Amino acid sequence: MSKFKKIYIELSDICGLKCSFCPAPKGVRKTMPLDLFARVCQQSAPLCERIAFHVLGDPCKVQNLGDYLRIAKQYDLQVDLVTSGFYLQPSIFTLLLSPPIAQVSISLNAGFDRRNHTPKDYLENILNFCTYKILNDTPNFINLRLQDSTLDDLSWVKDTILEAFGVANTGFQTRFRLGKKVFLNITKTFEWPKIAPQNISNPKKYCHGLISQIAILSDGSVVPCCVDSSGKINLGNLKQDNLANILTTPRASRIREGFMRGEACEELCKHCAYPAKRL
Repeated sequence: MSKFKKIYIELSDICGLKCSFCPAPKGVRKTMPLDLFARVCQQSAPLCERIAFHVLGDPCKVQNLGDYLRIAKQYDLQVDLVTSGFYLQPSIFTLLLSPPIAQVSISLNAGFDRRNHTPKDYLENILNFCTYKILNDTPNFINLRLQDSTLDDLSWVKDTILEAFGVANTGFQTRFRLGKKVFLNITKTFEWPKIAPQNISNPKKYCHGLISQIAILSDGSVVPCCVDSSGKINLGNLKQDNLANILTTPRASRIREGFMRGEACEELCKHCAYPAKRL
């Protein structure tokens, strides 16, 4: 089986926030046990070189995050970590900027969502984290992310970040270099797929799911891609089965072959608006 570009692993579906753009409910699957995570890494390692701590939940809220990182390192897996930045404190700066972490992405829209109570030191902690990384010249990347549809309301966030690092705000630029391997990215606003009468169903669809990525939820469920946060397309569970077996089931093969033809076989996929492009 060819290698995936990335396997998304949900350490926990708990984040403590109530973002208006995020699917609900959360806190259903809870935190992935360490022994299950070790099994996930052991079976993922032959299929990819990089995993991402992402789907739902915030990995920085997991108290023993260091234990998960040590296991990933044992299997020579690089880690991309996605966080809201809510739980970013100086006490974990070094951990987040040490191997096996290759990249930390911070969703600023989560931190400033209207349904959350943003801590006074939220942005300050993030800027300090970026400064700490630049001063220590660590090899990993930091990506701060703002959705383009919210720039009217959060333009001051963008301005504050650029001013803090002495970067000019030029035109319609969507990527700003704040320092060595530290960037502010203006990203396209994404809506989580939802099967509903008012949503457009489109069977003509290409996706990276089961071609260059899969996702493993915190309860061990395997799904085609990182946007299936509710596990609607549950291909199998690593508590009972082997990942290689799950990825070769008739359902998984049908989904993968469909995407390669530019066709969506599953109803959730037909309602997904993510603009996947062929690699």
